[in-house]
Order: sequence, then C-alpha cells, then structure tokens
Amino acid sequence: MNATIHSATMEAARERNPERDHREEPTVRCPTCKQTLEPGQGGFRPFCSERCKLIDLGKWLDGSYAIPGEPASDEELAADLQTREDREPRRR
Repeated sequence: MNATIHSATMEAARERNPERDHREEPTVRCPTCKQTLEPGQGGFRPFCSERCKLIDLGKWLDGSYAIPGEPASDEELAADLQTREDREPRRR
C-alpha cells in the first residue's frame, strides 16, 4: 500500500473513532536489511526503501523463497487441474 493511501486510510479511521488515535503504525524492521522503521517513516513499509522492496521481489521471482518439499509430478498437476475443472463451470 503506498504512503498516500495508507495515510488517508489512517485519517479516515481516526475520523470514525477519534479515541483510537493512539493506534499508530508499529515500529518494524525492514525484512531485507533489518533497519528499524518508526511509525510514519518511509513509503515502502514494511521495507525501508524501494531498493529493499525490489531485492525482496527478486528473491520471490528467482525461487529463493519456496515451500520445502518434493515438487509435484506432472501427473499430480494434471489430476489437480482436472479436479478444478470438474468443480468449476466453464466460463465463456
């Protein structure tokens, strides 16, 4: 969520319930470089910068983040696809 939308969302929540102003964004650590981000800091939360955000995206895209286990066989994938097609009506 970009900073402008997030700020607008937080402001709208305060207008609905002014007593909840104390509920700011928590202090978090950037998942990539571990830098501490204070509430309201940076427009790339939970990342500290666009660079760290893109590094994380690259890890997803190159497969660095993966669920451990054996890959599914072609037969298993075909059976799963057939099951889904059987359950869902065909869209035209």
